[in-house]
Amino acid sequence: MTEDLEDEEELFAGGWLAIVRYPAMLGGTLAGQVVGILVDTAVGSRDLWIPVACSVVLEAAIGARFGGSGGLPRLDRAQCIRVSITYSLVLLAVSAPLLLWIGVSHMEAVPGGVGLSFITPLRAVAAIVTVAVATAVRATLLSAFAPTGALPRSGR
Repeated sequence: MTEDLEDEEELFAGGWLAIVRYPAMLGGTLAGQVVGILVDTAVGSRDLWIPVACSVVLEAAIGARFGGSGGLPRLDRAQCIRVSITYSLVLLAVSAPLLLWIGVSHMEAVPGGVGLSFITPLRAVAAIVTVAVATAVRATLLSAFAPTGALPRSGR
């Protein structure tokens, strides 16, 4: 019980700035997707990796600014990893119902009425790998983008 409480305190160390970090990172996700779509349109590649890459960079830049802001110590490596994993899990939780809705709403458009047929094993593996890589890159960027004037948290 005390370990769970310590984990929660660690996750939200820094008070309101730490809690606001996640919605701010969501703003970075949306802004990154818009920037990525604009870049992708200009390049003409029609690939998913450009919006994903832009999203991850902006998420990390914004998330890092919320650790070390207002005199708070910057996030250490372990906290960057924890923030990145938590954020990925939140994004997956928010995205899963949307993915299911897309499949169900397009059942008539797919021969045989199986709207979720776009979820193939290869696409599922690609999505898992993409989430894992994005989580690792975001954690690294959170650390790299940490404000330089802030001191690392002690005890790490």
